[in-house]
Amino acid sequence: MAHYAYSNTPEKMRVWDNKEFIDWIAWAAMEGWLFTVKDEMDELQCLAIARPVDEAPDWTGPPQVNPDGRGVYLDLVVNTGNLETMRVLAQLLLQKFGNRKYLAYSQQGNLVVRDYDRTRKALLKDRT
Repeated sequence: MAHYAYSNTPEKMRVWDNKEFIDWIAWAAMEGWLFTVKDEMDELQCLAIARPVDEAPDWTGPPQVNPDGRGVYLDLVVNTGNLETMRVLAQLLLQKFGNRKYLAYSQQGNLVVRDYDRTRKALLKDRT
């Protein structure tokens, strides 16, 4: 079985073999950058890898990790689609990284950079 990082352009498609994918997950866990959200039945609802970075990565090279950097880069988010799990993830990121200037991630092969505080507040906003 192979794991795919997909995008809307074939040249940005990346195929990961099992060992490479597992090593990457283990590396993130060892660094403290692996986040999980479980429901009341202890079932996994969200898995994410996020790391502190200095500047938003531009896909010409890997993001440069900087514990005191101005941003957080989301390498991976696998979510059941439940907004509540994203709220919990936002709280976990705030606990781990504190407040930063921006949150960056790739969406369909394009770099997206959001204001960290505004995104966090929008996720945590009471929607009742």
